[in-house]
Amino acid sequence: MKRKMGIIIKEVSSKTDLEDVLALREEVFIEEQGIDPALERDSYDQAAVHVLAQEGSKVIACGRVIFNDSYGKIGRVAVAKSWRKQGIGRKICQKIIAIADERNCSRLVLEAQVDAVDFYRKLGFETNGDIFQEAGIEHIKMTATL
Repeated sequence: MKRKMGIIIKEVSSKTDLEDVLALREEVFIEEQGIDPALERDSYDQAAVHVLAQEGSKVIACGRVIFNDSYGKIGRVAVAKSWRKQGIGRKICQKIIAIADERNCSRLVLEAQVDAVDFYRKLGFETNGDIFQEAGIEHIKMTATL
């Protein structure tokens, strides 16, 4: 079912927004996918640029990017179950890509769950390397040049 989009996509700018993002990640990664809570949050959460999608005050999708000297690393892209397959994850990634471009970042990397490879390919990412296990889920490295 396609929903009417009254959705805002923005960079996280408050502690409340970040708490809402972390709550959504807990719902998706820990509750749905069974990832160990000790692995879901990490020290990069403080340094990362976080992006969220919200309908009203409800956060429905999120992602983050960590900038290093020569590239940005996308991670923790999550969409609430009832909002999947409606283009929200694509919009989150497009916002992250735009932020990277504004910062003159020339390359983005990510570690995609194997089930999401086609999603990231449509955004311009290419696989790089072999499949590996992360938190009990198959992943593969992907890269895009901006």
